[in-house]
Amino acid sequence: MRTVVFEPAGDSYNLGSNSRVSVSKSFRSLVVWAFPIAAAFLAIAFVSHRSAVHFTEVSNSFGRTVEAVSLIHQIGVTIERAETAQRGYLITGEASRAQAFKDASRTLDSKLIELGRVVESPLQRESFDRLRPLVAERLKLLNRVVSLYLAKKQADAVELVRSGAGWKLMDQVRDLIFKMETTERELLIQRTAAAERAALNLRVLQILTILAAFFSVAGAALILLRQLRERRKAIVELDEAHRTAIQALEARSTFLASMSHEIRTPLHSILGMADVLSEGGSEAERIQCIQGIRRAGGVLVNLIGDILDLSKIEAGRFDLDQVPFSIRELVEESMGAVSFRAVQKGLKMGVLVDTEVPTRVQGDANRIRQVLLNLFGNAIKFTQEGRIDLQVSLQSRFDKSSRVIFTLTDTGIGISSEHQSRIFEKFRQADVSVSREYGGSGLGLTISKHLVELMGGRIGFESRLGTGSVFFFEIPLEEVDVDLSVEPLAGGAPDPRPLRILVADDVEDNRLLIQMYLKHLPYDLVFVESGEEALEVLTDRDFDLLILDMQMPGLKGDEVAQTIRRTEREHDHQPLPIVALTAFAMKEDVEKSLESGCTAHLTKPITKRNLEAAIARFAQNKPYRKRPLVRISSEIAHLIPAFLSNRRSDVERLDRTIHDRDLKTLEEQTHSFSGVTGSYGFNELSRLSRELMMFARSSEWSKVLDILGQARTYLEMVEIHYSK
Repeated sequence: MRTVVFEPAGDSYNLGSNSRVSVSKSFRSLVVWAFPIAAAFLAIAFVSHRSAVHFTEVSNSFGRTVEAVSLIHQIGVTIERAETAQRGYLITGEASRAQAFKDASRTLDSKLIELGRVVESPLQRESFDRLRPLVAERLKLLNRVVSLYLAKKQADAVELVRSGAGWKLMDQVRDLIFKMETTERELLIQRTAAAERAALNLRVLQILTILAAFFSVAGAALILLRQLRERRKAIVELDEAHRTAIQALEARSTFLASMSHEIRTPLHSILGMADVLSEGGSEAERIQCIQGIRRAGGVLVNLIGDILDLSKIEAGRFDLDQVPFSIRELVEESMGAVSFRAVQKGLKMGVLVDTEVPTRVQGDANRIRQVLLNLFGNAIKFTQEGRIDLQVSLQSRFDKSSRVIFTLTDTGIGISSEHQSRIFEKFRQADVSVSREYGGSGLGLTISKHLVELMGGRIGFESRLGTGSVFFFEIPLEEVDVDLSVEPLAGGAPDPRPLRILVADDVEDNRLLIQMYLKHLPYDLVFVESGEEALEVLTDRDFDLLILDMQMPGLKGDEVAQTIRRTEREHDHQPLPIVALTAFAMKEDVEKSLESGCTAHLTKPITKRNLEAAIARFAQNKPYRKRPLVRISSEIAHLIPAFLSNRRSDVERLDRTIHDRDLKTLEEQTHSFSGVTGSYGFNELSRLSRELMMFARSSEWSKVLDILGQARTYLEMVEIHYSK
């Protein structure tokens, strides 16, 4: 198979190796065939040239002969006309006769000059040399008669005419003219025959040339046609490659323009609100700015995540995980993550999982959740009133292989028919006004389509403008028998001493952020600015956790981790948990961190919740090592994942309300939080919510934030045992 490679950097196109070999063979065959043909053409061309030169010479001689015959005849006629004019003048005395005589005399002079130029043969040249003085003598005699007549010497003039000298000269002139004309006519006959022979030879050579050319073309036709076919195919492939490259360049330009817009918009909000914060202002204004910065930062984080996913998908480096999970729990958890936004807009949400759907399956739960969250997010964004429903049903089953279809229905604005064909394209929304009004980068559905297809499924939708949309995707899943219950972790009494954490990061703002995140927790924090300082501090003190930036100047993070692990092996030390902190989020970056010896990998930007969860999970001396335990009836086990997800959202909502210092709203939220957690048996959360409200009423906000952090950590670490 022939390959085509397009290289836009060099503005050149390269055929694959098979095409080059084919074209090379055709070229050699053409050269071998063309060499003898070219030699024959050269020989024919040489002979044709000689024949053409000869034909030209014969033609020129023929022309001169024809001209000589004509001139000789004209000389004879002109002499006769001169004599006639002279006699007429002598008889009538008319001036016109005298002028005609003069004109004839001048014409004779010019004709004689022309005849001398075209006469070639020696014989004719001899006759011409005799003719010229005779004509001159005859004209002289005629002029003398006219002169005597004008001088009133008519008798002398008549005497001169009667002497017969003029008749004798005229007879000699006529004889020479006749002789020369006869000779030239004979030459004309000879040269006509020579010209005909030369023309015949030239025609024969032309025919031979045409025949040679015909056979040459016929002989080379197969080679040329084959080469042309090969080149035509190559050109088609090159054109296609060129179009593909142009489309890629246009796509890149579109990508850069869209990214510039999508990144600059939240950056504008962040920088502008940061300027407002730096100028002071009221408490309400500061709270609004903080909330705006959070929203804009969240938009940026989601956008960067989408870009990374899309780049990995398009590069063919996107790997799917195959882990067992519960479809019902996954669906309820996904809906729980977005339910707060739906409630804020006054929307109702529902979920229905058919009984035929397998309870436990194997697949990439995270990517299915990502698709569901994208679809949920779009549905909430474009629905102003009504409801959003998700149904999960079984499409087909063979043995333990099932095709499960997820159908999401909303009562939103719908999609017009002219925009439906482009809905899965990158950076596409229904139209520009939709993007301006509702926001978004237009990558969510593109990524969802790629993910579903990577999982071996398909995605589609039905929609009408003004009546809502139905999005669905179906994927193959393998049914498995796996116990998904959480195994309790062994724990002991908590260590009363503070958790000792070493943070190595060269950026001051990053160190300040971590310090502010953890300032309300009982941690002993030590900050260093380089890998060298981190290794030096570790030789003097013991730590329970190292938070390590992977891109520091000097000694890089992976080099620091490798040095620590090597030292631990040499001295038989207990491994120090190392959490890598980096802006690189690709799979190979995570693998590089783990291979260097890091325990976990956190991607910037990090949230307070993620940082606290990582510390609680990986630190050696955990303040909450003994995980809280809650016993729940198995009858409501299917509700717990969504319950926990909703409570985490409640905690984040409480966090925002606390920053707003809105005591009335905080009291309503904590009352609801306490009631729902107590009804499910999570009494510790109810207690924390009551304490939080107590300190809020006394405006002890630092204690309020500390209790909220305890609630957040509780939700991360709680273990659930289901009883029958």
